[in-house]
Amino acid sequence: MTQPVAPRGVGQTAVAVAKFRAMESKRPNRLFHDPFAKHFVAAAGPIRRGPGGGKKKRSTWRTLLQLLRPANYAHYRAMPHFIAVRTRFFDDFLRAATTECQQVVILAAGLDTRAYRLDLPSDVRVFEIDLPEVLTFKESVVARQQADADCQRTAVPVDLRSDWPTALVKAGFQLDQPTAWTAEGLLVYLSESECAQLLERISKLSAPGSRLALGHQDRSTVQQQVSNPLAGAAQTLYRSGLSQDPVEWLASYGWRADARRAAQYARDYGRNLTADVGSGWLVTAERE
Repeated sequence: MTQPVAPRGVGQTAVAVAKFRAMESKRPNRLFHDPFAKHFVAAAGPIRRGPGGGKKKRSTWRTLLQLLRPANYAHYRAMPHFIAVRTRFFDDFLRAATTECQQVVILAAGLDTRAYRLDLPSDVRVFEIDLPEVLTFKESVVARQQADADCQRTAVPVDLRSDWPTALVKAGFQLDQPTAWTAEGLLVYLSESECAQLLERISKLSAPGSRLALGHQDRSTVQQQVSNPLAGAAQTLYRSGLSQDPVEWLASYGWRADARRAAQYARDYGRNLTADVGSGWLVTAERE
């Protein structure tokens, strides 16, 4: 069996998330268990920095001192807990949504393994959309573990900035069936116009009774993180944030939404997000 080829560019953010999920899976009070996450991390190897995976920047004393500033240190300490809270939020959403929706679309699926680890009903069909290299890497690693999905899983290798609805329908998506949609860790990497186009397309594809879960950040938070000289590889790729209340934003597309800060969900799960990461939005919605 050939060695899996790790994704590059924005696809590397999926590997970073897998690293945090592997860390959470080891905790005695873990919020979820992802048995595949450690295998993704091992297969990917070290995460490279820079366009095309350039050489890692050399650390300096000034950089290290900046990292230890209270705000920066709190941010990096909070990130593993934020990913854990966000993962649990989307896990809970899909478990509940699939009691009503037999069709699931995971947008920018990355190295998500919910089709394998959530014990979803066998009559549920899960469509995973992401870049071809990301899905190929995931499937090669999962195949090495000889794992089978309990539900019906279909990979749709396509860029979300292209005509993905056509590819989705060709893959077997049923327009007349209520659908559970997830957009986890995606919207900040799209421009405002791309986010608008994504919501328009989701809405047109959603039959009455469809469900939606997404995560997003306020524009002010995104601007602050991007301007931080210690911004990580993921933050440097951020392109947009919300300039209005997420409930009002989704209502304009025909969705009835409930929006809460990540810190609120964290408290429900027994965690504490004190840094700026806790201000992120986690939203569920139903198609009106």
